[in-house]
Amino acid sequence: MMSNKRFSSISLGVKVMESLISILQRAINTNLEKGWLYLPRNQEWNMDTSGFLLDIDELEDNDSNKEAALLIAKQNLVESLDNQTIEDVSRGAKGIENPPSDSLLLEAFLYYYKYDAFLPKRGYMPTPSENFISKIDREFFDLLGNESLNKPCQKEGCFRGRVTSSMFCRVHHFEMVKGKPCPFTS
Repeated sequence: MMSNKRFSSISLGVKVMESLISILQRAINTNLEKGWLYLPRNQEWNMDTSGFLLDIDELEDNDSNKEAALLIAKQNLVESLDNQTIEDVSRGAKGIENPPSDSLLLEAFLYYYKYDAFLPKRGYMPTPSENFISKIDREFFDLLGNESLNKPCQKEGCFRGRVTSSMFCRVHHFEMVKGKPCPFTS
């Protein structure tokens, strides 16, 4: 039932399946209908992958919407991203390369789906998670700023000073916010 031709479409009453790249191209100009994009669950997504946007909140109890729900189940489709996010991702790709190539649009979409973040540049791969978390933790710790020795940390037994807008030193503020021991002392 689903074709892998690039611009093929399957009509479901008012719902039309189209290639992922076609959807991403339309998204550049904020030209998507409201809803979530449904794509095959157990397959690697590419430019030719067929999917469709569906606004579950707007479904009525009529035959075309029953047909759409049946297709979701039969084709084992999964909800990926909503229309607004897809439009933002496509416009973000346009910021990297204008106009964005099809391969960049796909890369930006897949990156956002996997990492819940916008692609900063072509070919970008985040650091491994442990290094990434450590880097984020260090940046947070450094953003806490200097400790004021005139105002002591309120943690019992601590002799460090408070950071701005906190009752605690950098170490104890970090632990309060992050919910884990602070790996840094300075």
